[in-house]
Amino acid sequence: EERPEARAYLLKVVERDPGNAKAYFLLSQDADRRGDRKAALAYMQKAASVDPQNPDYAFYYASGLQYVDRARWEAASLDVAKRFPASERGAQALYWLGMRAENDRQRIAAWEQLRAKFPPRKFNWSASAMPSLFEAYLRTDPAKAANFAGAMKAGAAKGAKDEAEKSAKEWDKRIALASTVVAVNRDLAQGKSTQAMT
Repeated sequence: EERPEARAYLLKVVERDPGNAKAYFLLSQDADRRGDRKAALAYMQKAASVDPQNPDYAFYYASGLQYVDRARWEAASLDVAKRFPASERGAQALYWLGMRAENDRQRIAAWEQLRAKFPPRKFNWSASAMPSLFEAYLRTDPAKAANFAGAMKAGAAKGAKDEAEKSAKEWDKRIALASTVVAVNRDLAQGKSTQAMT
């Protein structure tokens, strides 16, 4: 719930207790709701510096940088992933790096790192990125997409039974799609356009 009158009290809190990271965090949210991104980023930076072990503050500060400086946002996001290897926030930072990448090469690099450092079976943000990683592989290297889908299906089989079965079926569909693309490309390369169309 937004409470605009809270801002004055939060400013008094940080005046009396400059080490209160939560108050800076709340001031950042307040500034963001008012459309003041510059103040929101400054308050979030303060929260992150006062409590450097808090993955939420680090992630939100890194995210705010995307509106200021893309290179700084990318570096800060990689830093969040490095400093918080056991947190969903680390996974989330890499997820968004891939999602907002400028091309498939960058997208794949971010999501391969996400998969390696934050196993999809343990991290929701990582699991959410894997279908998109498959799609990026499908656009750039269909054979790799098929192999990747097979590996993901094998990993899915290790989860809870109902969820594993559902996930395995989804990866089966992706295996079939990638295998078809590989076959079509092979037929086209051999001049078998009718077979490729079929």
